[in-house]
Amino acid sequence: MDPQVSVITTVYNGEQYIDECVASILNQSFNDFEFIIIDDGSTDGTLERLEKYTDPRIKIFSQSNIGIYSSANNAVSLAKGSLIAVLDADDYSFQNRLKEQVLFMKENPDFVFCGPRFLDLICGKEVPTRIKFVKTDDVIRKIISQFNPFAHSSIVYRKDSFLKIGGYNESFKNSGDFDFLVRMLKTGKGCNLDQVLLVRRIHKKSISWNKETVQLREVLEIKWKTYRLMDDNPLGTLYSLLKNLISFFISQKIKSKIRLSYS
Repeated sequence: MDPQVSVITTVYNGEQYIDECVASILNQSFNDFEFIIIDDGSTDGTLERLEKYTDPRIKIFSQSNIGIYSSANNAVSLAKGSLIAVLDADDYSFQNRLKEQVLFMKENPDFVFCGPRFLDLICGKEVPTRIKFVKTDDVIRKIISQFNPFAHSSIVYRKDSFLKIGGYNESFKNSGDFDFLVRMLKTGKGCNLDQVLLVRRIHKKSISWNKETVQLREVLEIKWKTYRLMDDNPLGTLYSLLKNLISFFISQKIKSKIRLSYS
């Protein structure tokens, strides 16, 4: 019998944190899952760490490096569960995460995905995230062209909805998860559960840390598309776009001054 849930993790050079990630899934109070881990061409000891696991629910696949969103599409293509739970390789889930999210998805068939509240891990300390918590579908649709209220690593979504929209857009480098959730909202509802179920690690190698030119371009593109699809707050969207641009130019100016001071 196929599992209810397929947990997917893609990893590239993640040996420092992968054991904590894996342990957080193996220790879930909900047990009807498979755990698909794709090693995306790691050059450190990640694959060797993964190969030591003997739990039959873990399925490890190794491939040449093709990027996070192509790897995620590969992972879902291998999944047997009707629900997909995402977990980034440097994050970890609390024990009741799958139980609570699966229960919600079962009881609410009109929802195509759900996330929870989450904490950020900064310098080894769990702290409340700075991302504003938005719970309900109607409010999410009003603000999503302004900011992304989800941690992709915490999302559980329906595989059939994933297939309807064609999966992740592999042309994105950093913001494909934002684009993915926006497109998922075209097939059904989304929400955040009012429970803390995940810790998102913020460090210099994480996408969450790297706010560079490529990510800015991608975010602006997604926000504009989202506004055209569903937004009824043009002033809020304009403010958000300008805020992104101003923040970027300020950060670039600061970096330029730092480089000059060391030259």
